[in-house]
Amino acid sequence: MRLWTILYGTRPEAVKIAPILREFRRRGHAFRLICSNQHTTLLDQTATLDPAFAEAEQIRMPSEGWPPAYALRLASHLTQRGDIERVIVQGDTSTAYAGSLLHVPLYHVEAGVRTHQPDPWPEEDFRREIDEGARYGACATAGNLANLGHRPGFPVTGNTGIDQLYHTVQPTRDRTDTVLITLHRRESHGPYLDALVRALRVVVQSNPGLSFVWPVHPNPVARAASASPLLADLPNLYLYPPLDPIAFTGRLATAHAVITDSGGVQEEAAALGIPALIARPHTDRPESIDTGSALLLGFEAPDLPYLFPHVERLSREPNPCFGDGHAAPRIVDHLETL
Repeated sequence: MRLWTILYGTRPEAVKIAPILREFRRRGHAFRLICSNQHTTLLDQTATLDPAFAEAEQIRMPSEGWPPAYALRLASHLTQRGDIERVIVQGDTSTAYAGSLLHVPLYHVEAGVRTHQPDPWPEEDFRREIDEGARYGACATAGNLANLGHRPGFPVTGNTGIDQLYHTVQPTRDRTDTVLITLHRRESHGPYLDALVRALRVVVQSNPGLSFVWPVHPNPVARAASASPLLADLPNLYLYPPLDPIAFTGRLATAHAVITDSGGVQEEAAALGIPALIARPHTDRPESIDTGSALLLGFEAPDLPYLFPHVERLSREPNPCFGDGHAAPRIVDHLETL
């Protein structure tokens, strides 16, 4: 198989790329790993996923400014190198979008994800444009493939994030009294996040028998929200610095529930049988809602106290809606045919 350059820049990308690296290595395929350093400190934790991340070429171009402008700067830098002949990208980040601008054969892992909403942030546009520029790719679900119009060259493989999850932990019936919280998405910044904080206070106060654990994202807005005076006097709310991916999934595997605005956590929670409340107006992973593993908070953040008791009726069985843990072998099988 010809040499593929794998381009990434954020921790979530690294999590979902790691299983592909292991499969390449298992089959003896060479690859080149380039990191844009779109994320900074969060990328320090990726060495726990695979030793290749510690050896990746570092461009050291942290994200700043409007994401499309960052992607153009990164694409210009990569194009001037002249040594990238084919590239694999994952997801919908500015780094992935930059990879789609290089005018070389492109393989898009996790193609076809859509909110079908006019997002104020560019992720939805990035997804569409990356898919339009990709010659090939892999869809996590049949719904993702349908979003592409059942386009040939894009098999349904499952999500490599579930491969990585099952590489780290397995579903268990053991449960703690912990509710995990992750809130960081830029779409939530402003009145929606403010309303979430007020609603979160009500939920935490109303459930003294549960421990609410919030590993706070380094984004300044997320940090400011977690430091709100509304949350300062709650003895069963615990704030932590970001957990590395392995530590986080270890806590998630035995959680009572999770409140999250993360697409990846939605997938992991379903695969582990952990009820999820999706703290977003709309979701790009509707499969977990359709199969009874999650509830969508929607546009009314104050509804969180009303919806929280309903996590008890959500399924606690591991849900394969996002994959069975064998996506990476299917993706590499596909790459070997190209």
